[in-house]
Amino acid sequence: MPLFGFAGSLFVAPDWVDKKKPPGHTSQSGTYGHPGWWKPLVTGQSFLMSPNLAWFSMSLALYVVFPYDLDAAKTLSWSWVSQRLVVNSVVAMGYIAFWSATMYFLSCGKRKFKPEDAPSATRLFHNVWFTWLGVAQWTVWEVIFVNAYATDKLPFVSNAELLASPAELAKNALAILLVPMYREIQFYFAHKLIHCRALYKYVHSLHHRNVDPDPWAGLCMHPIEHIYYIACVGPSLYLRLSPLVMLWNGWHTIISPAAGHSGWEDNWQSDQHHYIHHAKFECNYGSVSFPLDKWFGTFREKLGASKEYKGAWSEGDADVDTPAAGSTATSSTIRQRAVAAAVPHLSEQPDWQEHPEQLAARKKRWLRGSVTLTGMLPRKQDGIYFAFTTALAAILFCAATHQFGVHHWRFLALSNAQLIASLVSIGPIIFGLMLLVAYGDKYPWLWPFHRDPKHILAFHTIVGILVTVVPAYHLIEMLLAASPAESPYFYLRSR
Repeated sequence: MPLFGFAGSLFVAPDWVDKKKPPGHTSQSGTYGHPGWWKPLVTGQSFLMSPNLAWFSMSLALYVVFPYDLDAAKTLSWSWVSQRLVVNSVVAMGYIAFWSATMYFLSCGKRKFKPEDAPSATRLFHNVWFTWLGVAQWTVWEVIFVNAYATDKLPFVSNAELLASPAELAKNALAILLVPMYREIQFYFAHKLIHCRALYKYVHSLHHRNVDPDPWAGLCMHPIEHIYYIACVGPSLYLRLSPLVMLWNGWHTIISPAAGHSGWEDNWQSDQHHYIHHAKFECNYGSVSFPLDKWFGTFREKLGASKEYKGAWSEGDADVDTPAAGSTATSSTIRQRAVAAAVPHLSEQPDWQEHPEQLAARKKRWLRGSVTLTGMLPRKQDGIYFAFTTALAAILFCAATHQFGVHHWRFLALSNAQLIASLVSIGPIIFGLMLLVAYGDKYPWLWPFHRDPKHILAFHTIVGILVTVVPAYHLIEMLLAASPAESPYFYLRSR
């Protein structure tokens, strides 16, 4: 396999793709979860011979060129926080813009999963806005970590110690190699958690407005989903590691979704597995490195009829609550059309081998129309949930900056740090359940997994909470801790 996983070009289809078939119709049964699936992980091939090496190189460059100023980070000053936000915004948005421009404007790709579709102006604006909110939230996580390093709330391995100690160097090198693997596992369980009704209806459905995703769709998420998604940096809350590991883990969450959500079959990170998830909605929750979907029966190997899928969900169960971004259709009709049209049978596929006139027609459709406010305004229940989300952000800000007395709030035996951390981490789930009850939602709150075996459902829910809610809780608790002894790293070890 060539370096970075591409044969002299960023724009080639994977070797396993049968180019005689329409995009997305080559079965992945032979390449997903095969007997030797674990070997690339153990040998390091999945890191060195994939986009992971390029992404880590970007992270290392950021760590070296824009080092953390721990003296400045002892206080939450806008002067240094704004610098991190600018750096993160320029790098992340520039990287995603590269894939958007090359695939849609320069037509570097030739095998689009849905050749007839292209992002509208409203959809692009929608996706860019929520993508930037994701970059901004990653900056918040990064700032909290750096502030904790600077105030001794979280011990870390300094650069000098890293270079002087072979043991520390080996430990952190191993952690760097394990980051993509942990990301795969955390993503699967976090993804299944946010597909439960309370989080899907008010949170994850925003991401699924992209039935046919584009590079800006990868990080286009509700701010609450960003919390649970970026929570994959959790291991750095509990382990004494170099800040580089934290930075690498965070940047992996920010830049890895872009090319994988491109909507094309021929690029260095083509992801048919996840594209099918957007098309079918209730399958392929993980990625191709770990065969978790095959183990738990949620694997679909290709577009069209599946021989592999064993889940209880069917298209007749499709949610009807998520209109596509910028759509003027009613919520129910758009979802019914999406499920029916997103994955046509092979005989219904459009001509996927584009001719010049087809390419020109799609370019005209790219960014068609104008940006309409009505196409982006939330419906009533979503508006209530967004108001709740905004209130959470305001409460956290006031608690961290000691404004309006929020840092004095208490509830029963909970300290201020515990109360605010609970509101931010578990509060979104509880509030979503309350809205479902208040408005009489017709679906079970565990939909679409309500027919799954109870032990599997319990296992996925518990693990999902452990890798999302718990790290988010401890991050906020660390930020608001009055002293290092009250920080999770230390008090968890003292028990």
